[in-house]
This record gives sequence, C-alpha cells and structure tokens, in this order.
Amino acid sequence: MAQTGINLYEFRTEFNIPAADIRSICKQLKLPIIKKGADHFIVEGDKKYKNGIAYVLKHAVLEYRATMKIDNTLKEKFIEYQQETSKGTISFGVSDFGSNSVKPKTPAIKKKPNKQPAKLAVKGGGAVGITNQASATQTTKTPKSTNKSSSPSKTTKPAPTLPDASVVTSYGTPMADVLAPQKELLNASLQGFLISTEQVSSLINLSVETIRSKPSGFKKLGFEFIKVREGSNTLWKPQQY
Repeated sequence: MAQTGINLYEFRTEFNIPAADIRSICKQLKLPIIKKGADHFIVEGDKKYKNGIAYVLKHAVLEYRATMKIDNTLKEKFIEYQQETSKGTISFGVSDFGSNSVKPKTPAIKKKPNKQPAKLAVKGGGAVGITNQASATQTTKTPKSTNKSSSPSKTTKPAPTLPDASVVTSYGTPMADVLAPQKELLNASLQGFLISTEQVSSLINLSVETIRSKPSGFKKLGFEFIKVREGSNTLWKPQQY
C-alpha cells in the first residue's frame, strides 16, 4: 500500500522545529523518513500507532518542547483530559492545542526552517497536514536606510502566544492550559466566591475600566457576572449559564 506520509518541510515550518530534532524524534518513534522527488516525508513504519502518526508526532513535538524528552509519547500516555460540567463532559488536551501552545524549554529547540526545498508539490495523494495554523514566526525586511554606511537588517516578528498558565499532568508533563480562565471561573462559581474587578479583568482579558463600566449580569466565556456591593467595594459573582 502506497504511503503518502507527512511532508517534513511543511511539518517543520508549522512547528518551527530544527531538522536534527525532528529526525531524532522520528527515530525514537520508529517513523521512517523517505524521499519522494525533491521532498522528504515522514511515514508509518513497522510500529503502528492507533492514534495515527499525525497525532503522535504532534504530541511528541509539544512534549519535547516542554521537557526536551518524549517519554510519555513513547509510552503512549497521551495528554488528553475530560471535565464534567453541568452541560456534560468537555474534552480537551493535545488534540486541541496549536503549534504555539507550549513555550520551548530552550530557544534552540524552536527554529524556523531556513531553507525551502526546490519542490513542495506532492504527486499522488497529497501531503497530510497536522493543523491549519499558520507558521509561528514571520520575518520582514526593514526599509533601506538613506545612510549608505548602514545596511538593511531583518527583524523577527513573533506570533502571539497563549497565556503562561500551565497544567501539570499526573505523570509530570507541563503543558499550556488553554481553558485556565474557564476553570478558575467555574471553581469560583461552584465555591460561591466573589471576585474583584481586577481579578475579572485578568480572567476574561478585558481592561479594569471596561469591567467597571459593565452592567450587572453581563456575559463572557459562558459565565454571567452579577455585581455585588460590599461596603464601598464592588465585587462580582460569576455564574455559569
């Protein structure tokens, strides 16, 4: 059976991972890298993964970025969670994370490919993508200076990253928690906590001035915020709706 596989250059571009690192990861996962025309592809070898090599590779890269190891991926201890809510079970984890969800342990393990292969088109079935996200960094050239003694320079414009909040799994792998604000609000709702305007601002990413101007009962992130007076202070009671 013919194997199309995952285009190595496109995968490296999406996840900004150095060639030596991804080749080492593929070697540990027993995923061969083959050449087709001008391109290289990561394909499934003798070892079969029930989640598919696209998911396994993504999991391995995000774990490697956080810990510089892929121990949990090799053991197939995949980082997926479920949370019970009043509206049912919510699932989230690596399958929901984007290529920028985890900050690299060291800058050297996140690097945009500096050489594009001569040919990217795949004959046959076409390349298999991992996500539809764009490349994490964008390089732009600054205008030429009128001073002849100076030379054009390049600046790197990083893409926005997710909040620094992190969650540690039961087996010790730190990963960015994309649902941290909702979790904190749910906890406050269940515990009956009253939270300050500054805390609401931090959790829902709106300015303090904007929060103060909001009426009682405004909604955000699946919660309704009830204004409560406590002496001269204004507090908020979050309620999931």
